[in-house]
Amino acid sequence: METLDPTGPRNEQGESPSTGGDSTTQRLREKERADHGRANRRRIEHQIEVNTEREAAVVRDPVCGKDVDAANPPGGKTDFRGTSYAFCSSACKATFDVRTATYGTSE
Repeated sequence: METLDPTGPRNEQGESPSTGGDSTTQRLREKERADHGRANRRRIEHQIEVNTEREAAVVRDPVCGKDVDAANPPGGKTDFRGTSYAFCSSACKATFDVRTATYGTSE
């Protein structure tokens, strides 16, 4: 005579179908979690790319230390000993031009 389990039927792994086991619901939940994880990973990778592009487009004024748009610095650019410097204002550029040895060697 067969003994009946009072908690209900079981699958091959001994799990009740209502608790998940290999049910379709559990597989869908796992897929949703995996999809969510991939979406988060893509979002983070995109943010890293955006931040890297922004950082590459911004340089520091060697005189005052302000962040300056490297492509279009308000104070202009100057080259010294093979390095290009960008300035936030014409006053910072003039200060640099007068004291190039001081600022040019600090980098």
